[in-house]
Amino acid sequence: FSRSVQLGGDMLTQGLVRALGTTVPDAETIKREQGLTGKPKVLEVLGPDVDRLVVEIQRSVDYYRAQSHDGALEALWLGGGTSLLPGFVEYVARFFDTKVARFNPFEGVDRGDTRLDLDALAPRFISSVGLALGGQG
Repeated sequence: FSRSVQLGGDMLTQGLVRALGTTVPDAETIKREQGLTGKPKVLEVLGPDVDRLVVEIQRSVDYYRAQSHDGALEALWLGGGTSLLPGFVEYVARFFDTKVARFNPFEGVDRGDTRLDLDALAPRFISSVGLALGGQG
């Protein structure tokens, strides 16, 4: 079961801009470098919006469990750029009694001789890799 949640990085960046009175590029830097492991003020700003994401994830889990025959949840895989925030996976994991991890769509895919650090960018390319593979695998 998969679901896209349209709350994410832009919302977090704009929250930092408003709360800290900073520019968008500076807010992006703060978000990407500190995330949920940074200064208390940053966590204070990001926390409520991240909690909204956790509620949406919980709603998806509840829906899955209601539709599933046994309701068992083996793992929760997070994707998108927001999952790359420092401390995000650990923060989300506190709310669920199952494995929570960042999804890497490049795992098991022949990457050729690329020099890019695809693992560092992987969660941003879940849809792209899925479309490129076209159900192969």
